[in-house]
Amino acid sequence: MCSSDLLAIAGAAGNGQVELAETIIGLRNMKSGDILLEGKSIKNENIEKRSMLGIGYIPEDRHRFGIVPDMSIAENLVLNCISQPPFSQKGIINHKQIKDNSDKAIVDFTIKTEDGFTPIKNLSGGNQQKVILAKTLMDNSKLIVACNPTRGLDFSATDYLRKKLVESACNDDVGILLYSSDLDELLELADRILVIYQGKVMGIINRSEVDMEKLGMMMAGFSYEGQKQANALDN
Repeated sequence: MCSSDLLAIAGAAGNGQVELAETIIGLRNMKSGDILLEGKSIKNENIEKRSMLGIGYIPEDRHRFGIVPDMSIAENLVLNCISQPPFSQKGIINHKQIKDNSDKAIVDFTIKTEDGFTPIKNLSGGNQQKVILAKTLMDNSKLIVACNPTRGLDFSATDYLRKKLVESACNDDVGILLYSSDLDELLELADRILVIYQGKVMGIINRSEVDMEKLGMMMAGFSYEGQKQANALDN
C-alpha cells in the first residue's frame, strides 16, 4: 500500500492546469486562498524557499525550464542546491561532492552516459528527463509537481519515468501532483483524479471509482448528476 498519494489533474488543455502547477511552485502569485505544505502556509515564500522546503518540479518544457543545455550532467543535478552543503561551504564549491552526487545519480537512475562531465545537451530526451527526475528526487522532495513528464519520450523512457513516480509515492512518502495531457497516463498512475474546467475544480474521483462518462462530462464543465437529471426529464 502506498504511504503517500499521487493526485492527477484532468482537463482539456488550457483550463488552468499549468497555472495551478506554476502557482504551487511559486512562478505565479496568488490572488486568494492558501498553499499548505505539512500544515504550514507557503504562499508568501519564493521559488527558492519552496524548493528548500521540499517542493520539486518537473516542468512541461524540459529544454526551457528543466536543464541548462551547455552545462554538464553533474552541474545540472545541483542547480537547485549548489549554494548549500555539501556542495558548497562559505561560498566555496566542493567539486568532489558534486562529482560523487552525479556518479550516484547515473547509477541509481540508469542514465546512459560516459560520465557526469558530459554536457546534458548530448543526452537523449529520455536521459535528460532522467536527470531532471534525479535532481528532483535527490533534493529530498516532499511534493513533486510533474507536468507532462513523459511527453516526447520513447516507450522505454516513458515506462521508467512512470514507474519511478509511482515508486516515489508508494515507497518514499513523496506526494505527487501530476498533470498530463495523456488521459490514459492519468488513469494508469493516479490514486485520485482532480477534474478542472476553466480554472474551477469540478470534483475529485478515486481511480477505483472512475466512470468515463462522468469524467468526460466533468471535463466539459458539466455536473454529471445534474445532466443525468436533465436527460431524465427530456425523456
